[in-house]
Amino acid sequence: MGNDTGAGKISRRNSGRFSRPRACRGPPLQQFQALESQVVTLIAHDTRKSEMMEFAAEHFDLLSRFAGRVATGTTGTTGSQRNALAWSKGWPAQQAWVTCYQSDPLGGDAQIA
Repeated sequence: MGNDTGAGKISRRNSGRFSRPRACRGPPLQQFQALESQVVTLIAHDTRKSEMMEFAAEHFDLLSRFAGRVATGTTGTTGSQRNALAWSKGWPAQQAWVTCYQSDPLGGDAQIA
């Protein structure tokens, strides 16, 4: 038997660790952890809007690391509240913290997608 390490087969390297062949490896994990180059979407069901506001307030520092934040119109109705929250925490006053799109019945989810 040979030591075949073709695509999809697991090989054992000299280090004793198992790894997938290069052809099967995806992009580095750091690419997915670089929040500064990503946009996060804030969407909440009608009965959960206040919980979304609490979530945004509680996780403001983490959410602020994203390149942008977007919301549908009804979730974004509290967007002015989110922007006020952001400004109260030192976010530049001339810069919106969240960008609002149309409400879901008017196609807001499709705009964001």
